Amino acid sequence: MLFTNFLPVRFTGQVIAGVLPYESAGHLGELRSRLRESHVVVRDRHDVVCVPLAQGAEQIGERRVIASTAGDVLLQPRLLEECLRRILTVEWKYLLRREYPVRFVSRLAGKDLVEQALGRGIDRLHVYPEYSLDVRRAGPREYPGVVIGRKARYEIDLPVDVGGSQSRSLQLAGCGVERLARPGARTEAVRALAGVRRSR
Repeated sequence: MLFTNFLPVRFTGQVIAGVLPYESAGHLGELRSRLRESHVVVRDRHDVVCVPLAQGAEQIGERRVIASTAGDVLLQPRLLEECLRRILTVEWKYLLRREYPVRFVSRLAGKDLVEQALGRGIDRLHVYPEYSLDVRRAGPREYPGVVIGRKARYEIDLPVDVGGSQSRSLQLAGCGVERLARPGARTEAVRALAGVRRSR
């Protein structure tokens, strides 16, 4: 882990939510999938809480007021975690590597750490930052917040026929799939990666 930071959070005000009885993990997953564009959906013991986020979103279930008081202290970090997950996946279009805690890789232009270190890229070798967001009910000084972790993720572009036959590669090429690397490119990338590691 390269570094870990804690971002304290203060809950204020209140939100109006809808509450349904919890039935099963499958039912909870179906609700999250169906309402992912408009609501944050979390389980609260024997209930499922649906907080509308989109403008004009309907109330799902029985009305409930969620406040920043001690009575909802267990629910507050769950809502925060689901809000972060929704922003990453729905608004910013990240693909999560892990759901709990949230983990994702930033492959945006300019984020390759090899390019940043050397001033140029290395063919088929990438080192991207991988982030994790772990919501805690109590962190330093007992404040709630988010533990933000960052580490490097090494990625090597492999040819489509790795471990396969030449005929399979030709079949893939016939379907419009191009080879991503020439023979021996993986070995070269691994050697280059070892050189980057030694230079740190």
